[in-house]
Amino acid sequence: MDVVLTGFALLSVVFTLIFGKMDLLSAAVMESGTEAVDLCLTLCGAMMLWGGIMEVAKKSGLTAKAARLFCPVLRHLFPEVSPHSEAMEAISLNVTANLFGLGNAATPLGIAAMKKLQPHPANITATSSMVRFVMLNTASIQLLPTTVAVLRQNAGSNHPLEILPAVWLSSIGSVVIGFLACMLLERRDSHELR
Repeated sequence: MDVVLTGFALLSVVFTLIFGKMDLLSAAVMESGTEAVDLCLTLCGAMMLWGGIMEVAKKSGLTAKAARLFCPVLRHLFPEVSPHSEAMEAISLNVTANLFGLGNAATPLGIAAMKKLQPHPANITATSSMVRFVMLNTASIQLLPTTVAVLRQNAGSNHPLEILPAVWLSSIGSVVIGFLACMLLERRDSHELR
């Protein structure tokens, strides 16, 4: 990816030199830099707020209660993971963070879950549970897409959460299709091993 982005940057410089538009390139670089800093500061505020809320929820035991709430559903999705294990708790916390659109709060929880799901630290082969978890984390059902709402509000939207029905439908659809694909591939792999 670094090579592709570097190539695009070099191509833009070459073409601006060819067409004599270096002043436009300079203006675009300065404007984009300002917008990038503004976006980072805006998202940092939202991430710190929700990350702090998740930390308070974790220390107060609310996340453990949420984990117990999701355990019956997750037990069927991850039958080889013990319902009372640290791995299941990490998966539940990740699902909770994703439900509230807190992708950045979900990332460290997802990394912790993957570490707990790995049977042997030296083994680099992904288990079925790990593959299903990555799919669930990536497709994640979101009840409240907070990051997207912040971005829409900063872009001037008067109703940043009006996209909720579309978010719900698309995220539920992506999770269902992802799990169907996982099941089909797991079934295919089990038949090939026989």
